[in-house]
Amino acid sequence: MLPALVFVLVPLVGGAVAGALLHFWPRISLWAHNHLLPWVDRNLPMFAHDIRLVFGEAERLASAARAVIKDAWQRIRSFLLSQVVEFLRVPGSDKWIVRITSYLKQPEGGDKRFVRRISESEEALSWEDLPPHVRSHLLREGVDDVLVDMVDVHDRLLTETN
Repeated sequence: MLPALVFVLVPLVGGAVAGALLHFWPRISLWAHNHLLPWVDRNLPMFAHDIRLVFGEAERLASAARAVIKDAWQRIRSFLLSQVVEFLRVPGSDKWIVRITSYLKQPEGGDKRFVRRISESEEALSWEDLPPHVRSHLLREGVDDVLVDMVDVHDRLLTETN
């Protein structure tokens, strides 16, 4: 069960950071072009060439990463119909269980056209182990459980980064 939990938490936490960076990269790049690089040219000319090389390479990598991620997500969406991650508070404790419910389209020729897969973490998570946006939602809304539509999150991220 741990790999399933890691499969969800890494994209939620690490993916949020990487997604945010990819999402904001065009703005970061434009700010660097309009403000940082001219400032470096004036104040640190001995580093200007190297800094421009770094930003140029970062731009190339970010563009390639966005294209690869978008392509991979389109392939996943061809069979992933829905995926919801629920963070459920264990009654009477300060621990949460993670339940992932996925609806998948079976390959052609399968016994069933669709399948529902539910997996639950075997180990309860403490408050500190919850992704920051989940903790924020729990505090803001005053609730014990949070539901995250992963398909919607990824669809929105990929739409907004283009």
